[in-house]
Amino acid sequence: MARTSAAQAVRVSAVPYSELGCDGALECVRRWGLERQMVIAELEDGAAAGEWLSLHRRESDAPFDERDRTLLALLMPHLSEARAVSRSLSLARASNEPVLTPGRHRALTLLDGTVLHCGSQVSEYIGLGWPDWDGVRLPSPLLQKLTCEGSVTLKQRGESIHARQFSDSLLLTVKSVPLAARLTRREHEIVQYFGAGRGYKEIARRCGLSPATVRNIVQRSYRKLGINSKAQLARLIYRTEVEA
Repeated sequence: MARTSAAQAVRVSAVPYSELGCDGALECVRRWGLERQMVIAELEDGAAAGEWLSLHRRESDAPFDERDRTLLALLMPHLSEARAVSRSLSLARASNEPVLTPGRHRALTLLDGTVLHCGSQVSEYIGLGWPDWDGVRLPSPLLQKLTCEGSVTLKQRGESIHARQFSDSLLLTVKSVPLAARLTRREHEIVQYFGAGRGYKEIARRCGLSPATVRNIVQRSYRKLGINSKAQLARLIYRTEVEA
């Protein structure tokens, strides 16, 4: 069965195991008691080569029918893309980068900016800088800057997005900008004490300041960081330390 469109040709067929012609495949069939197989291939421009996947059922399961074939033909492009995303992320993990796993703070694109996978935090980040972004391809200014400089900072969020190239893909990661880069040295010192649970008077004694001055510095730091509570400060300090 074949389905053809302007962009792709998809062919789905049910193949008897007796026609596999592969001893290794037949051994798997015998070991797991498989009886039915469906091979799904995504072909480009009618070529014989392309992406392919196969599904298997036991003898006790119902045979694949026309409805299964039609449904899987429609799903094949999505399965193919999911496999490409998984393969690219596996390449990233194999590169000795720490904790390179999919998540809301990561995205994967092709080198031309076409989005393959986009976590919610990355999507939110891009949407703030480019409100008209459609989610299909990275905004051209963002892609250009990531390609040339490797990172972009969104000042109002205190976050930056970093890009690393792996094979033919870009792995994007949203990270918090370190507190020390967003505050003066004195502000950073005081919010570290305050976020660790120290009171105004104790911080004042440690830093040789008045409690009122410490309070003012904390409030000014809150405004710079876009927060309004000690709990938010503690979470922000923890997150930046984890990402460091």
